Amino acid sequence: VRRNYANVMQANADLFLKLVNDIIDFSLFDSCDIELNKERVELTGLILDLYNQYVDRMKPEVKLIVGHPNYPIWVETDGNRIMQVVDNFITNAIKNTERGSIIVNVIRLNEWVKISVSDTGKGIPHDMIDRIFEVFEKIDEFSQGTGLGLSIVKSFVELMHGQVLVDSVEGKGSVFTVVLPMELDETIN
Repeated sequence: VRRNYANVMQANADLFLKLVNDIIDFSLFDSCDIELNKERVELTGLILDLYNQYVDRMKPEVKLIVGHPNYPIWVETDGNRIMQVVDNFITNAIKNTERGSIIVNVIRLNEWVKISVSDTGKGIPHDMIDRIFEVFEKIDEFSQGTGLGLSIVKSFVELMHGQVLVDSVEGKGSVFTVVLPMELDETIN
């Protein structure tokens, strides 16, 4: 019983922290005062770190799976913002998936890197897909969150000269993908 209370308290604290961070990020974008901190980031390890953060928080009927190459993928980017983007995708997948799986993949495609999060959740109605990146837009008004997360994700990815893609079938699940330029420092490999 104590563990259940502790889990609920941790989940609520995480939601509150995410809300505060989203509001701060939104205000920074609104004032055009946001900057990226480019650094060398190893994406395979970053994705595994996110997996470790979420694997014990999954619903019993949902399995979290990570697919990644057996080699490091180094990029010059803002690692904290990449973590925030993928974290947002995973959090949304958890909220919308009652059973099945959530799969996080990272692959290198020549000059680009692709990170995707797919789920077997409730999916997005076709007429909502173009609107989900708008500020305060939510598919389900009764679900947790403010409707800022995906808007912030899109802004970060565009700032990194990347693209966000969504593929979804209502009742079957969604795939959120971010495609970013490698901007490799050739001395790293």
